Amino acid sequence: MYGNGLSRNLEASLQAESTIEEAVDLLVAVRKEQRSIGHLPDRLKPSSVEEGYVLQQALSVALGETPIGWKIACTNSQAQALMQTDEPFAGPLFESMVHT
Repeated sequence: MYGNGLSRNLEASLQAESTIEEAVDLLVAVRKEQRSIGHLPDRLKPSSVEEGYVLQQALSVALGETPIGWKIACTNSQAQALMQTDEPFAGPLFESMVHT
């Protein structure tokens, strides 16, 4: 009915959504248990910067948090090499992170 390209795109989109949901579930559990993990399992790692930001937004919603500001990471080449990226990235700051 719709070409194979559309079917592949839909399948990839559904797979990405499922992966994001699973990653969010893991990260919410880690936070609730007050533990840390070194990194996401390879199968749950975002496949693009855009997917990473979608995951970040989904996690904010799942945690019931609203950003009150932003932090920027990997603003120099050494940090980017360490984090295996070629550009800086932003992360939300939540009210629950601020202590006055």
